[in-house]
Amino acid sequence: MDNNTYMVIHDHGSKMTVGLIVSHIREVPEGMVSLTLPEEEYEVFRFEEKHICSFWQYFCDQDHQKKYGLDTVKPRYETFNDTLQPNGMTEIYYPKK
Repeated sequence: MDNNTYMVIHDHGSKMTVGLIVSHIREVPEGMVSLTLPEEEYEVFRFEEKHICSFWQYFCDQDHQKKYGLDTVKPRYETFNDTLQPNGMTEIYYPKK
């Protein structure tokens, strides 16, 4: 487990879930969901937050996705913690094909 918060984009990019890593799931409280991500190899992108729009514009292009071997169907996630956002940084994990 870690102290990060995660924003997960899943279900072919149609859903977003914010969550934490837990060691096991017992009972899921009403209004909450559990989401299990399979082990994957990820391409990690870390950059200044001011470039977030450019990042998404770049990776919406299928040629750029192919260049980095990204799988846009599988869940991807962004990490939030005390060392990234307070310093103006973003870290996104994209699964590889």
